[in-house]
Amino acid sequence: MSMTEDYLDVRDRRRKAIDEALAQADKGVFISQELVETWGDSLGTDNELPPPEPDIFLNSGIHFTSYLIISLAAKYALFVV
Repeated sequence: MSMTEDYLDVRDRRRKAIDEALAQADKGVFISQELVETWGDSLGTDNELPPPEPDIFLNSGIHFTSYLIISLAAKYALFVV
């Protein structure tokens, strides 16, 4: 596989992952960072917690999706074409 093909494959996988994340975000069901951090801190301990359940429910994920796109683009310099 050439470098160009590798790049295109990575780009396509990244685009697919972003599209899947956006579709999930549009459902408006999220797990708070606090619960994720508490769960993560418990991993590998004697009192390991089960994966957290969603605790944030929005009526419409459209506003969050717009925010997510802007945040991802700014943080990772992503440009989806």
